[in-house]
Amino acid sequence: GERTLSQFSPSLAASLRLGDLTWVYASIGTAFQTPTTTELSNRPDGSGGFNPDLDPESILSLELGARGHYLPGRLAWDVALYRMRVDDMLLPFQVDDPGSEAVYFRNAGRAESVGAEAAFRAQATDALDLQLSAMWLSFTFDDYVVLTDDGPVQLSDNKLPGVPPARVALTATFDLPVGAWGEVESEWTDGYWANDFNGPPPGSAAPAGDFFNDGYTTVAVRVGGTVGFGTNRVQIFVGVDNLLDERYNGSVTPNAFGNRFFEPAAGRTWHAGITLPSG
Repeated sequence: GERTLSQFSPSLAASLRLGDLTWVYASIGTAFQTPTTTELSNRPDGSGGFNPDLDPESILSLELGARGHYLPGRLAWDVALYRMRVDDMLLPFQVDDPGSEAVYFRNAGRAESVGAEAAFRAQATDALDLQLSAMWLSFTFDDYVVLTDDGPVQLSDNKLPGVPPARVALTATFDLPVGAWGEVESEWTDGYWANDFNGPPPGSAAPAGDFFNDGYTTVAVRVGGTVGFGTNRVQIFVGVDNLLDERYNGSVTPNAFGNRFFEPAAGRTWHAGITLPSG
């Protein structure tokens, strides 16, 4: 057999300078994502050949934003608002088979994403640099019918699994005596669902919490500097990730069989490095 997947995908963008250090911009674009051979070749019914029911996804996106600098406050900023519509979104899932780890794919009729992002960087003092970034996202199904043992289920208004609705990160970099430096980074990630049903599927009596990845906060610390090494000077650093030894899942496998969604992240982790001069 033969199948051709094609689409015309135009885009348009414009920017306007409001001052020497301030810009605003707008863009509208389309995209076309064809299934990979791996996505096409795995068929839930176990038959061979490519999956004839899997369609490419089409994306229409709109973004508005602004960026600039405020020199008196030694501040740089970047903000953006966006909206995205995805038709025939490709979504992974697993079947009810304890002997199989295979991942299959299906199309959602339509999904809508509305979000905002902001980033700020400030030179608070000559020795202290602060960076703050924040993200908010509402990614929901607009039309998505899933076939279950109890019949078709419409998942409209459910949240897309595996996508945190909010994230905030703060980083402070500061100078230390004798040419050393330090950095403290803290990041908070909001909780999110691990399956398309946003809870137990039809016929399941499992609690909703079994399908939800709780939010978490991590802290990382790094210090470094330049030291003499013979006639040369080398750069060294040492750091620790997850300083507070937070127990959390760094990611999930959406729609995994047997509720095996969660992928635990590492606990407190130390690392170090050294940079030698060339030559």
